[in-house]
Amino acid sequence: MFALIAYLLLEADNITYGIIYMLSGIIAPEMPITSQWVYFYIVIIISFIGWASMARLIRGIVLSVKEYDYVTAAKALGGSNFYILRRHIFPATYRYVIIRATLLIPFYILSEIALSYLGLGIQEPEPSWGNMLQYAQNIKVLQSFPWMLIPGLFLFVTILAFNFLGDHLSRNKK
Repeated sequence: MFALIAYLLLEADNITYGIIYMLSGIIAPEMPITSQWVYFYIVIIISFIGWASMARLIRGIVLSVKEYDYVTAAKALGGSNFYILRRHIFPATYRYVIIRATLLIPFYILSEIALSYLGLGIQEPEPSWGNMLQYAQNIKVLQSFPWMLIPGLFLFVTILAFNFLGDHLSRNKK
């Protein structure tokens, strides 16, 4: 049964990618890319690129948890597949998923900032930490305007906060 679920999840992955490529071929040439939509597009693209690692993590955890003795005992006692998933497998996986999500959020933030810093992401009239840090790369500007480093400080604190949250959740999993 679990092999069937894993197979169906992988097929859903293939279907999702097919729908994304199909829609991008149909919609993308007709949609103008305005400055208001660039951030939305960046979030969607980075999310679709990064969700496969989360799917592999969940699949690996589910495949290992289903071999545990208490899952085998629940099967032997006649527990339905839905009951086993709800009572034994999901509680063992959701903590890892939350921890992984707290570690992926900084990656997504840094990806958007890197794209904006390089000029490929959010452009000038819209605010972005990448745009703000782009001005702080010149030492003469920093000598005259040291407050240009404040976005870097906020970036550092944000990334550190998410990493501390992930560490706290990973240490306190019970």
